[in-house]
Amino acid sequence: MRNYPKGNALVRARRIVRRRKARAHALKVIGRSARVGAVLLLPLGLMGCPNPNSGNGGDDGRGPPPPPPPQQQRPAPQVPVLPDTLQPPLKVPLSASVRQWRAAAWERDDVFAQIRLGSYYAHDPSAHDPVEAYVWYYLALRRDQNYEPHGRAADQTWNRLSESASDDFCAVYDAMSLDERMEARARLIYVLANRGPEGFITLGLLHRENGRYRDRDVIVRNDADALTYFQIAHDMGHPLAAAYVQQLSNALPDKIAQAAIARATYWRPEDEFYPGQTAGGVLHSDERIETIDDRVALERVNEIPTDCLRRALWMSGATVLPAGKSIPPGADRAAAARFQESIGDDPTGSLTPEQIVRLVQTAAVNGDATSQTELGVMYTQGIGVPVNYNRAQHWFEAARRQRYGLAMAYLGHLLERPHPGVTGDNNRALALFGEARSAGYDPGRYALTIRDDRDDRDRGDRRRDRGDRDAREESGNDPAPRSDSDGAAQ
Repeated sequence: MRNYPKGNALVRARRIVRRRKARAHALKVIGRSARVGAVLLLPLGLMGCPNPNSGNGGDDGRGPPPPPPPQQQRPAPQVPVLPDTLQPPLKVPLSASVRQWRAAAWERDDVFAQIRLGSYYAHDPSAHDPVEAYVWYYLALRRDQNYEPHGRAADQTWNRLSESASDDFCAVYDAMSLDERMEARARLIYVLANRGPEGFITLGLLHRENGRYRDRDVIVRNDADALTYFQIAHDMGHPLAAAYVQQLSNALPDKIAQAAIARATYWRPEDEFYPGQTAGGVLHSDERIETIDDRVALERVNEIPTDCLRRALWMSGATVLPAGKSIPPGADRAAAARFQESIGDDPTGSLTPEQIVRLVQTAAVNGDATSQTELGVMYTQGIGVPVNYNRAQHWFEAARRQRYGLAMAYLGHLLERPHPGVTGDNNRALALFGEARSAGYDPGRYALTIRDDRDDRDRGDRRRDRGDRDAREESGNDPAPRSDSDGAAQ
């Protein structure tokens, strides 16, 4: 009598038997399929198909078989010249690529983008600008640029790029005139000042210590200027700025240190926007990042008079019609489109708030006394630009030198009492009022409304403005750049 396994052992035994039967059945099926296939292929051999194992190549009187079609190989991928970034696709226009390089070099401090821009402005005939080439080479090769390549290939690439950039940097500096070197300094300060607190820390370090190329450095050591930049960074909340401020305050005389700290409350770059253009006449793009103060001020651009914008368009060369004459329908939009095209933007014919401010600034820089006076008013009241009385005085003085009476009256009102960045002078204010009357402007009629930006912050204007903006977003109603139908912003 056999002893059968019980329980789980019995289940396992049955499973093993089923597997063996399935394997045997599969082998039989495979063998039967192979025999059927051989029978089906036999007629093809009798019909003269070439036998790859035969020596005659299957010659049946009809000649050798045609060669197989060549296989298409995929093109090898393009290896970028610069690692990590910024080698644009071939279909992207060069102008768009330059904008991408500038954004990366400006906002992210991308060292490879800076070297690429320096080489572009130094060697491209259509874009030749030695000042711009110096700026980007300087930022890429400055002393505190900490780039640590990883790997042997990256190390070799960086050494090759930095060596070539260093040679170009020295050649560009030697070829520049004194005025071009001063302009390069102004551009460097503008770029770093629009990078937030980290940029002001870099400015302070550059003014405090000698850089790598001290013989070819356009920034001269000045501890007072360094203290001003460190104080600005401290006011913006940089965690390391307080230590720098304390160290320099103890090292400098008290009067110099106090004046440097006070200058931080109203300091602003000398240029209204990023200056310069290429040899082909293309303006350099301004990649600065807007702050909260900028956005709040831009919401008031509707308060700029339309006649001032029309005159600014005329002074910028966008229209041949002088202000004060009849304006044909569509002339404002056409002039606005030409101005947009001149600054490298899409010619839509409808000016954005940023473009409206840029229009007034451009006309003021070009020497229009009316635009200079309007820009001074904008700085005193925070229209389009943050409040800055020092810059307002600068533009009122520029218009006064052209004997513009309204600027004399406004400058007198500004000097009646002290403001941040402006020292009050009653005697000069009275003298300016007399000059304004001689020019036909009554100071009492043209009073200047001066707003203290610090008091506005204490009263919570920013919080109220943010609440209004959130309410508009919830309702789905976005305000138009300008309310008048015939304005240049429409």
